[in-house]
Amino acid sequence: MTTGEFDELGPKLIEQHAKLIPGAKFIVYKDAAHVTQWDAAEQSVKDAREFFRSVDTKK
Repeated sequence: MTTGEFDELGPKLIEQHAKLIPGAKFIVYKDAAHVTQWDAAEQSVKDAREFFRSVDTKK
C-alpha cells in the first residue's frame, strides 16, 4: 500500500490497513500528497513494476 507524506488520509491509517493484509508492503512517498502517481511519478512506477515482477514470479 502506498501513500504520500502529506496524504489527507494520513500515513498512519494506511500503515494500519497494510498491517491487516498478509504480505503487504507499505510505502510512504516523501513530499507527496494523495495522488502519488503525480507527486512521485517516477518512484511509484518503479515500485509498481517491482511489485508486479515479484507477484508474477510466484506460482
